[in-house]
Amino acid sequence: MVGEGGYEVRVRVDGELSPSWAPVFGIALLATAFDGTTTITGRLPDQAAVHGLLATLRDLGLSLISVRLVALDDPTSDEAPTDSAAAVATAAGVDTGHA
Repeated sequence: MVGEGGYEVRVRVDGELSPSWAPVFGIALLATAFDGTTTITGRLPDQAAVHGLLATLRDLGLSLISVRLVALDDPTSDEAPTDSAAAVATAAGVDTGHA
């Protein structure tokens, strides 16, 4: 069944969130961009965790800009999961707060 290996998720929201929010979302990386958005990137174990993340964002009143979800065991996906959340942030041109 697709998704049994978990999911890589990348959610972009309007607003700047501190990296200290990462544990609240159960996510590896929060990175703010210069345009005032935040990209939340990481791996989640199952659909329940994905829905939980989206519910938390909703409860915080954050506006979704984009959601990207890749099943880590989906043989039909032409998208490979990234090797690291930092690589995603760098490719997206966001400031991770690390010098």
